[in-house]
Amino acid sequence: MASESDHATPEFEQNEKESTASVSGAPPSSKEDETLVDELRPCKNMVFIDDWSQTGRGSHVEFTDEEEVPLQQGTFLGRGAAGDVHEVCVQKHKLAHKRMVVKRKIGGKEMKEIEILKRLSSHEHMIQLVGTYNHRQFLGLLVYPVAICDMATFFEDVEAWHNTASVANTVDDRQSLLETNQNNRLVALGYDFPSVDKSYKASLIYSKIGCLISATAYLHDQKIRHKDLKPSNVLLAKDQMWLSDFGSATDFSLLSQSATDNERGTPRYFSPEVAAWQPNGRASDIFSLGCVLLEILILHEQGTLQFMRENRSADPSFHANIKNVAKWLDGPGSQRWSFRRIGVVDQIRAMLYHNPTKRPTARKLMVRFTGYDLSHTIDSKYSIFGECCRSSFVSSREHNNEISTYRSRILDLQSELANRTEETNQIKRDYEKLFAQAFIDNQKTIKIREAQHQTELSYTRDREEWEQEKRDLKNRVAELEGERKKAQTQAFDRLEALLISQQEARIAKDKAKAQAAEDVRKRAAEARKKSDDDRIAQLEKLLINQKDEQLKRETALQAQKEEADEQAAKLAAEKKAAAKADGWGSDPPIYVPTTKRIKSEANDNTVVAAESDSEPIDEK
Repeated sequence: MASESDHATPEFEQNEKESTASVSGAPPSSKEDETLVDELRPCKNMVFIDDWSQTGRGSHVEFTDEEEVPLQQGTFLGRGAAGDVHEVCVQKHKLAHKRMVVKRKIGGKEMKEIEILKRLSSHEHMIQLVGTYNHRQFLGLLVYPVAICDMATFFEDVEAWHNTASVANTVDDRQSLLETNQNNRLVALGYDFPSVDKSYKASLIYSKIGCLISATAYLHDQKIRHKDLKPSNVLLAKDQMWLSDFGSATDFSLLSQSATDNERGTPRYFSPEVAAWQPNGRASDIFSLGCVLLEILILHEQGTLQFMRENRSADPSFHANIKNVAKWLDGPGSQRWSFRRIGVVDQIRAMLYHNPTKRPTARKLMVRFTGYDLSHTIDSKYSIFGECCRSSFVSSREHNNEISTYRSRILDLQSELANRTEETNQIKRDYEKLFAQAFIDNQKTIKIREAQHQTELSYTRDREEWEQEKRDLKNRVAELEGERKKAQTQAFDRLEALLISQQEARIAKDKAKAQAAEDVRKRAAEARKKSDDDRIAQLEKLLINQKDEQLKRETALQAQKEEADEQAAKLAAEKKAAAKADGWGSDPPIYVPTTKRIKSEANDNTVVAAESDSEPIDEK
């Protein structure tokens, strides 16, 4: 829950304590003889549903993944970043059903938040959290009531009505220019469709200013900050308004996968300290509330917010345009400066102070706005407060007398309650004794009747019936025994057949293995045989080739030898002739050619070329 005890300044907290003391029935000071007393009225427009799901699991239900949430989706009401909102009917009550995707299931902290939200629902202008649930990845919220629209939408509809004045004159003609949804909403809210010359354009929400302040004061009394006060968080119905998304609304958004605004709220309505990321407290709510009241007042008097939009800085936030507030209030259509208007404007300016310690508390605003409202004739249509939130001034003496009377009455009621409680306890004890005695007597009666019944059966049933039952029982036992044996035999047969089939399967498997091994051996032998034959053929072919080459070489060598012999003989003849010519005589030296064969290595079957010389031979 949003507690600002760690952020609010000491001066501001002191102002709040003083204001709260002045309006909560504290002893009157010497300076005041009147005390503002909130009239305690029963909260209207509430529903009381203890078990919305009809499952007996209370207001918060943890559904399993297999269960279905017992809700029938109705009219589509809106869509946010966290999820859609539909209308549902629960026990004849129309509720708003918001379902959002969550990162995790809600735990103890979130359950505490839910309980606090339920307690806050007792205020007239707080939405009522009827029930919650977890289902798979979804968190569901059931909220009462189903509003017609929010205040931001109402602003747009009123401006649309104001803009029709430039096109048509009569109310019917101007209404026909509105969109159907806009016209239907305004009619449902009870809008009076004021004419152009009418002074007040939005009395419907102007009369709810006090209600907004009262709701904010209630939150602050509970030590809760809203943190995101803006028109879209104010829901409207005919003669009613509710404040929504208060307290821990942003805490729920932390469970969801996405959220529209961050934890600090909406930037346009930021207070200066929130915009500057400074410590902040309930005074930030007062600033945001002042922005909303300023828009209500301008719309009520001018019928449009266009002048305010046209006369602001590039930054549309209110904290960046505080200097333009006076100009906005004096725009076209502004009303005369009555006592009440002066007071309202003064308080709005005080609420928009840059320094948070100078802003009034919500309770002080209640006192001051009540005073301004009482200065005029009470008319709910033009009053700041509706009948639901109007307070009255009484003297301190009358106030204290009433308190004493109520205290005396409370003591009498407490005494009467104690006496009635004692009587109730005595009646309860007597009833428990009577119940115990009646239970004992009833048990005795039952036992007696059972004994009588057994006795009657033993005497009335004859012997033949007993014998027949005995025979039937024996026959039945025999039948069962036969069925058992038959079933046993069938089981043994099935078991034997199973064993045989397993044995046959095993034999077939072994045969298949042996056949496969034999096939492998055959293929291996064939492969080896084929490989050996191919190799032998290659070797034989190689030997034949080598023999052919050897023969060719020998033939060539023989031819060379013969040619060499011929050349040697020819040379010898030539030499012999030359010798005769040179005077050698008739018998010159004879040269016989010789041939040397050089062979290569043993494995090389080639013959190297021959080498020839001529050696002289002595004929002698």
